[in-house]
Amino acid sequence: MISEDLLLDEAGDLLLGANGDYVMGESDMQHIEDILDAYPGEYRNAPLLGVYLQRGINGLIDGSIRRDININLQSDNYKVKKVEITDTSLNIDAERNG
Repeated sequence: MISEDLLLDEAGDLLLGANGDYVMGESDMQHIEDILDAYPGEYRNAPLLGVYLQRGINGLIDGSIRRDININLQSDNYKVKKVEITDTSLNIDAERNG
């Protein structure tokens, strides 16, 4: 099942169409990015949600971050197929459960 929501631009602002209306579209990747960027406690309605991926910058990227990604995405109703962390990239294969 694909989620639709208001889309954001690169700066995180609401994306506006040519006629000035808000743009709706597929938002699963946007939701995943929001979860990875958020720190636990950032969302009042889900205080445990958030990976805060920035904590791994110039630090150790270990199994705890992979585990946090899996737990947080599963709690937001995603089926996580694969989380691959390399020195230069993070690849997540996940889809929203129906």
